[in-house]
Amino acid sequence: MKKTVLLFFLLGTFAVTGQTPKERIKALKTSFITRELDLGAKEAAEFWPIYFEYDEALENTRRKQSRKILEDYKNIDTMTDEKARAVVKEYLKAEAALLKAQQDLIDNLAGVLPDVKILRLLRAEKAFNQRMLQRLKNRN
Repeated sequence: MKKTVLLFFLLGTFAVTGQTPKERIKALKTSFITRELDLGAKEAAEFWPIYFEYDEALENTRRKQSRKILEDYKNIDTMTDEKARAVVKEYLKAEAALLKAQQDLIDNLAGVLPDVKILRLLRAEKAFNQRMLQRLKNRN
């Protein structure tokens, strides 16, 4: 099993070259999560389509949210209270969509992975994000 994970990690590492930064991060994240969860072949086959669907939903929500927020932040000093209230509602709606996506992921994984591995996934996502932020800090 460990040889399979190591092989997958090495292939993922080699696949990282020649990709866009976004693709490289996704490949690194995939490799990191695979290592952390120690997925078996059957688990991996069922897990990754569910996870990639979740990841795409998060990305779409964040993309919409960030565009809207950037537009609104440009006008924050001249914004009326009514407009600000609408912006806050939009923000909360986007946050609720992110939470819903995470709830759907956990519900969809319930029959695929044991609960311990679902918790490991949540921990692995946080750890990966922290590592990426640390790399970014070190780069600057």
